[in-house]
Amino acid sequence: LLDLLEKQSELMLDGPIAEVAFLEKAASYVGLTRKALETALRRGEMPGHKKRKNPEDESSGGRWIFNVKAWNKLADELPELEPPEWHHWKDYWTYDRRSRKFQQVKKEDCLKVDGRRVYKPRKSKLEQASGN
Repeated sequence: LLDLLEKQSELMLDGPIAEVAFLEKAASYVGLTRKALETALRRGEMPGHKKRKNPEDESSGGRWIFNVKAWNKLADELPELEPPEWHHWKDYWTYDRRSRKFQQVKKEDCLKVDGRRVYKPRKSKLEQASGN
């Protein structure tokens, strides 16, 4: 049993992953433990489904299958939803060492509060949906 546990903890991905994967490989791919991913799948927080031994019986056992394709699609969409200040991490990588300056922040991305320039607050999902 100890050998089996050691082998599971040393799972490494070699090459591209399939569009769907069982828990062990999927957990390694997304950077979670197997138990954390299983809990997230059960709660409906991650894309996946349970392949049951008896599909007609909800209480039957089975294995969780993680949808890697849906996860990757979401990862591509997320940066577009982030506020402008989230994208400033890129400045670290585009820093011009000769001029010793970071890229300029756009003034329209900022507001003035008490004479200081601050980033605009991010709108909530409810505000975005109502168009305010």
